[in-house]
Amino acid sequence: MARPRPETLYRRAQAALAAGREQAAAADLAAALAAKPDFHAAREALIAVALRRGRIAEAERLVDEGLALAPDHLPYARLLAQWQLDRGDAAAARRVLERVMASADPALHAYYAAVLQRLGEWPEAVRHQLLAVEAEPARGAWWLALGWSLEQLQRRRAAAEAYRKGLACQDLTAELRTWAAGRLRSLEDTP
Repeated sequence: MARPRPETLYRRAQAALAAGREQAAAADLAAALAAKPDFHAAREALIAVALRRGRIAEAERLVDEGLALAPDHLPYARLLAQWQLDRGDAAAARRVLERVMASADPALHAYYAAVLQRLGEWPEAVRHQLLAVEAEPARGAWWLALGWSLEQLQRRRAAAEAYRKGLACQDLTAELRTWAAGRLRSLEDTP
């Protein structure tokens, strides 16, 4: 009997996940990866299953193997960078993200800028935040992050303008809106 193709195993795993059968899905996803290690959708789904099941070491192994096969694959890099940030290692997160910065993904630039902020590298954070907001100007939180970085560089007028643009966006939470309004008032009240 012929073995099912990786794509067939993946579809079967998706059906098993939809039915709540994670163990069966994990087995099919693992079989799909054994047959085709560069099957990114199957690897990403298996990582998600491992994380839901609390198998962090397995998820990390799958990410490491995925990055070895595709060093510039953004989902693996973002996940690894997030784990490194969670462990307090912003420098390691930066190194991982630098490998994939050729991506034109504005979300990656915004995320990388957040890592740079944690490292206190304000000019470089501003550069990446500008790339992000130029590509997607309706992302209020990105404008606020830009404003914060500009404030750290004592560029008060530019920071105030970034806060205004962020406040004009419709996607801010009430908490972020309150914070940004306070920052803007502080900048406007101080000469």
